[in-house]
Amino acid sequence: MEPSTSRKSAAVLWRRLIVVLLLVASLLGIPAIAQAAFTGQAYGALTVGAAKLIAPAASATTITASCERYQQASRQLVITATSYGKVLHANVHEFTVINPSGIIVHNGDPATQIGRQYSQIGDKNLMSGTWRWELRGKYQVPGSTNVWTGQPLTGQLNIVCN
Repeated sequence: MEPSTSRKSAAVLWRRLIVVLLLVASLLGIPAIAQAAFTGQAYGALTVGAAKLIAPAASATTITASCERYQQASRQLVITATSYGKVLHANVHEFTVINPSGIIVHNGDPATQIGRQYSQIGDKNLMSGTWRWELRGKYQVPGSTNVWTGQPLTGQLNIVCN
């Protein structure tokens, strides 16, 4: 091997070694440059709360019932939420009717005609009795299936169908 070739190889080897060392040094040094230290302190207050859905106002709620002759021995019972107290924070309201046997026969939104009225046709003796109703506000969380249900305003109707 000629001495000039050997020197050229050694020079190339040293250059490569220097490039590798510079590359390693820069990779080790860059994160150190990006580091920062924080010495100040700050505190913030976090206020958390939830809306409480109270029962509708009884003074603003009117539930009526009628039992009229329909055909021969049958009668038509109609129970209607003619007005109802709106609940603060509620975006929907629910009107529930419970028959004398304790069975829920109607559950609807009183903001709609079909939701505010329950109607039944049948034997007058089967429709007579104490019917209960509930009215409550609900908050349906937008974009979700979650529903917050408020406290109910309850009442009863003593119905006698003649």
